Amino acid sequence: MKNNILIFNVGSSSLRVGLYQKDSAAKYFFSVTNINSSHPIFKSEQKSFTLSKKISHLQAWLLIKKELDFYKQSNFSLVAHRIVYGDPGDQYGAIITDTKFKKLSKYVELAPLHQGSALQIIQWFKTKMPKLKQIAFFDTTFFNQLSASEKTLPLARAIRKMGVERRGFHGLSHHNCLQQVSKQE
Repeated sequence: MKNNILIFNVGSSSLRVGLYQKDSAAKYFFSVTNINSSHPIFKSEQKSFTLSKKISHLQAWLLIKKELDFYKQSNFSLVAHRIVYGDPGDQYGAIITDTKFKKLSKYVELAPLHQGSALQIIQWFKTKMPKLKQIAFFDTTFFNQLSASEKTLPLARAIRKMGVERRGFHGLSHHNCLQQVSKQE
């Protein structure tokens, strides 16, 4: 069980969590959808139910954690997070240190439906399991690999000099995060 890897994908209105062993399919997969609505839906291979009140992404994680505890699967060696917005220099996964966490916090305004919720879950692990290694994988990595001409937007030069460039997100999956974790070890 020490080789278990927990992977988070925080969406704007969903949380998907997979428990994997390195280089294998998910042992357990959980999702909570319709977060921020009055009727979020919990799903796993074992059960599905609708909640009767609005919950946050962090509350959704705590609900999923209860399920992991029930199946005695709360022993993991690594947590990976799909994060929407990373630093312009981030190419692949980054270990989440206090410094990295502070930098990622600066991007909450750029991705308000994703970034803050993901950081709340990261903070939960930093507080409850401080020795557990956490790695972030960024949707923006693709845009970091573009050439200068591909990053350039049709804006006035003065605006481009302020650092405004083509960026975006969406597209990382649990499978992609697992592949990246395997490459780093």
